[in-house]
Amino acid sequence: MTFDAADWSSTLLVSFCTGVIVPASILDALQGRAINIHPASKDFPGRDPHHFACYNGTEEYGATAHLMTPRVDAGTILREKLCPVGPDVTPGELRQLGEKCGQDLYQCVVTEWPKTGNLEPAANLKWAGRKSTRRDFVELCRIHPLMDEREVEKRIRATRSEGYTNLRMDVGGRTFALSEVDEHAGQASEAWVDFTEDSYRGMIRAALSRGYEFSSYRDRSEGPHVLWRHDIDYSLHRSLRLSQIETEEGVKATYFVGLRLPFYNTLEKESVNILKEIVSGGHDIGLHFDAGFYDIEWTAADLNARVSVEKQIVEDNVGVELKAVSFHDPTAGNMMAFDAPEIGGLVNAYGAPLKESYEYCSDSNGHWRHKRILDVIESGEGRNLQILTHPGWWLPEAMPPRQRIERAVMGRARAVMAQYDAHLEKSGRQNIAD
Repeated sequence: MTFDAADWSSTLLVSFCTGVIVPASILDALQGRAINIHPASKDFPGRDPHHFACYNGTEEYGATAHLMTPRVDAGTILREKLCPVGPDVTPGELRQLGEKCGQDLYQCVVTEWPKTGNLEPAANLKWAGRKSTRRDFVELCRIHPLMDEREVEKRIRATRSEGYTNLRMDVGGRTFALSEVDEHAGQASEAWVDFTEDSYRGMIRAALSRGYEFSSYRDRSEGPHVLWRHDIDYSLHRSLRLSQIETEEGVKATYFVGLRLPFYNTLEKESVNILKEIVSGGHDIGLHFDAGFYDIEWTAADLNARVSVEKQIVEDNVGVELKAVSFHDPTAGNMMAFDAPEIGGLVNAYGAPLKESYEYCSDSNGHWRHKRILDVIESGEGRNLQILTHPGWWLPEAMPPRQRIERAVMGRARAVMAQYDAHLEKSGRQNIAD
């Protein structure tokens, strides 16, 4: 392109909502008479600012008039117009607000410039924040299973754009576009409504209404009572929630925690804190012993020795006293044959006295393989009951058993990733995502 710089001496160039990059030669010829109106506040330079402003929860938004330079959104700021926005504002609403404020700034520019031949830069207005790029927006549109619900919801809201499917997910080396569906579609069948927090609370109230006292393994009541027990196979967080429900209902239970199970680590700091919180609610802790871990032919002496060792490890590291022991997968390895009243200094939940004197019922595998717990309670057939639940099965909402385990697994995975991110942030190190 050729031109005579003298012909541009009285020209004012105003750019607004265009992707055109003005060549440096023209900017030089205009000598500061080139202004861009960026449809966003100074805190969000770069591409797709309305999406990033929504993601970051901005409380004000508008437009910025600045001198053009060869670098996008980098020139001296001349004017800014801002308006307050609410917490539920959408990217589309922010975009409209940016354009409206930009139109007002355009009127300001074309009105004030002819009077003086220039606009003095506004005091104390500097670009802030990282300049966003197309790649940044693509990354903002990416979600993955390890993100927590809050982060996923933020990205869904921030990347929503009418007529576009922006969300992406990488699975198995492939990238899939995601669209929102009816949140009620594919709801779990009525078969799983038994396994919800509301139903759990209902079982406790049914036991109380039948006159059962909630007792402990070490100090069992003389009258009709229930040993309400939890084998923690999958989730300590679910255990904490059930313990809170029990405390609210004024009852106590025993939580059997495993030392060698794959779904959680009893000795982690968060796990220790959860177990202590459960105890503070008036509940007991027991040992959930995984005999299959050792891959040996068991004798009574070996079993007593191993249980005693694991008991000591948990007590030393968690700082709580264990009261009883239950076997993980008791039908494997003929563990039910070991029915002494106590093993390794702990009351044996499968001991002969309990097997002979208590009606037993379990939620094993997250469905009613045998008797339904509520039916056993309401029948009143057993003077004393031993009720076994696994906290991972009991959720706020109904879903099939495998989905409940996926929920526990992904919850732990998200927690681990959150610890990783927090460690890097605390250490002041770069967290490189791609």
